[in-house]
Amino acid sequence: MSTGELSAEAAAYFEEKHINSLLEELFHDVVLHLPDDPLQFLLHALDRKTTLRLLLLGPSSCGKRTQSRRIAQKYGVVIINADDVFREEISRKTESGEKLASCMQEGLPMPSDIASELIIRRLQEEDSRSRGWVLNGFPRTRSEALRLQAAGISPILFILLDVSSEVAVRRCDGRRYDPLTQNVYHMEFAPPPREMAVERMFEDDGSLAAVTSQWKYFDARKEELIGCYEPVFVRIDGDRPVDVVSQEIFEQVESRYVAV
Repeated sequence: MSTGELSAEAAAYFEEKHINSLLEELFHDVVLHLPDDPLQFLLHALDRKTTLRLLLLGPSSCGKRTQSRRIAQKYGVVIINADDVFREEISRKTESGEKLASCMQEGLPMPSDIASELIIRRLQEEDSRSRGWVLNGFPRTRSEALRLQAAGISPILFILLDVSSEVAVRRCDGRRYDPLTQNVYHMEFAPPPREMAVERMFEDDGSLAAVTSQWKYFDARKEELIGCYEPVFVRIDGDRPVDVVSQEIFEQVESRYVAV
């Protein structure tokens, strides 16, 4: 959208309030759904923006879990971690869970149809719809993003935490996963609370080789994901300290969607 005819004051307002991004997102939703009544569709879409729906993606060791917790604490949204959803399905010993377990054991990507169905089901639960959500680690491919869109699930903000492979590998050393709280800590950068029993934790995500492989997998697919969510996309440098990254995330949320 051109702002060539606008006054300097109006142009500054458009930039500060991200009006262009908002209009592009609405246009994207209309083209995607082709509603019979575009006006009612747009009114409903604007009303839905009062609930925060945030995609938080990035390669392994970029800090997704840490930032998800901080977003949830600040805005009261539900954290939906894709890996936790998959682990829960595996623990139920369902047919889908058995397929997921087999893929995990063999180091293969999760089947897109099963993974998407589980995530969509979780996003449609009452707490997610009423409180809003931050979805961590999904979608991982363009086909999964399209499945979410086909189900009518669209974020109002897509944040990519970009980290270099060197930083990802360095952060891998010292990471610990707590099976009780399902939180991930780092013994140096984000240590667990002092009162927490460190001995119950175990190293997260295996070897440095696994982290490097996961980083390459994500890096090869991130541009196609960005293309699916271009109107609401924001890239944030995840190489920086945790508090600095958190502050930029909060600024992006609050400058674009004051209602949350």
